[in-house]
Amino acid sequence: MKTIVKNIKMKQNIEGIFEKSSLKKHIPLYLMCLAVFAFITVEPILEYYEPMTLLFALIFPGAGFLICFLCLTGAPAFRTITVNGRPTTKTKPRIFFGLVFGLVFGGIPFSAIVLPALLADTVYWVTYLTGMLSITGMLILGRNMKKRTPEGNVLLGKIRGFRNFLVTAEKNKLEMLVLKNPAYFYNILPFTYVLDVSDKWIKKFENIALQPPAWYAGTSAHRFQAARFGNFMNTAMKSAPTVMSSGRSGGGRSGRGSGGGGGRSW
Repeated sequence: MKTIVKNIKMKQNIEGIFEKSSLKKHIPLYLMCLAVFAFITVEPILEYYEPMTLLFALIFPGAGFLICFLCLTGAPAFRTITVNGRPTTKTKPRIFFGLVFGLVFGGIPFSAIVLPALLADTVYWVTYLTGMLSITGMLILGRNMKKRTPEGNVLLGKIRGFRNFLVTAEKNKLEMLVLKNPAYFYNILPFTYVLDVSDKWIKKFENIALQPPAWYAGTSAHRFQAARFGNFMNTAMKSAPTVMSSGRSGGGRSGRGSGGGGGRSW
């Protein structure tokens, strides 16, 4: 996993997907955001409080609101998981973190320090609101300033096409692919996790006969089922980062897991 992440972040790989000239254009934009935030904050704070208060009025609301923005505008806020055979929508943890951190670290100091100063003069309030809207627009623009190279556009098209196939593939087409390659379901499964469509992919195979992988040994009381196998994989995928980050991946429990339906695996 570390090797994959390192390769993704390699300069030659990034510049092969995005035009080199577009990778640094967001820096002046972010500096402009800082300048606007300082401009709309400094004068009302200095007029209403002592100069030492300015540091708190800039750092706490600025950092809190920025973290909140980044958490709320990152990857999709919701994910669908399978619970007892039924798809369930759950809010991703980063959304809770963004809201809590933004409200506590940024919102409380803003309400206690900045807001009273703004309400002292209507001009300050209107200027602050206009400035924050401008900053939000610039941040959104900055996150979308990267321009892909022709090769990057081709690669993105292939990825989107493949993801669309995983979501829309018909049962008869999948049965034909499994007939040609009994391991097709397992070969494609890792990509479905990367593209966040694993639950949809597994559900498509509920009524398709699959051979269990060589390392999977279930009890005779349970027929191998894609849904049970998917539940096991979801559990394993959630625990894998914790195990790897704790440094225990070289032995102990990392070599074995328990599958749904009484199966024992790897």
